[in-house]
Amino acid sequence: MNLLPFAVARVKAAHPGIRISMEVENSNVLLERLAQGKLDFVVARLSAEHDKLALRYESLADEPVCTVARRGHPLLECAFLALDDIKDAAWIVPPVASVLRHRFDLMFQRASFAPPSNVVETSAIMFVTRLLEKSDMLAVLAADVAHYYANAGMVAVLPIDMPCTMDDFGIITRNDRLLTPAASLLADAVRDEALNGSR
Repeated sequence: MNLLPFAVARVKAAHPGIRISMEVENSNVLLERLAQGKLDFVVARLSAEHDKLALRYESLADEPVCTVARRGHPLLECAFLALDDIKDAAWIVPPVASVLRHRFDLMFQRASFAPPSNVVETSAIMFVTRLLEKSDMLAVLAADVAHYYANAGMVAVLPIDMPCTMDDFGIITRNDRLLTPAASLLADAVRDEALNGSR
């Protein structure tokens, strides 16, 4: 979600006195903190188990997925790859309970392949980038994360169109609470970044 740093930077540049506190957790943890009144709003996904009657959801964007490898990986010599080319690779994947892991496994199953079994499970991005650097493993990442680390020269994005996307994410607020003026400014900046695309 590259749009969040851009939105925060814009608000702080225009209103340096505003105090902004960001928390990075999975959607369930963030929504629990929102319900407890510890957060003004969250940018996350809603799934079937969440109480939608108590929440207001405003979709921002969907989230495509990329496959990444170390720079110089042999697969980068290919002009185009298909799932058949990467199904037997060693993978770094999110934990089983995550949405991305479910979509990753489902992607292979829909193509009539067994999901990769040679895997390391982690959601720690620094561990992912270091392990890629030291091996020929592949990793599945949200596209904005993948391109951020690729632009920094830490990984390379493989030339494959992944038939795998995350559910859309959006701004989630409580129906029984209005946003503070400061939170409204940040939410507006997030909407604007989603609309215009993070640079």
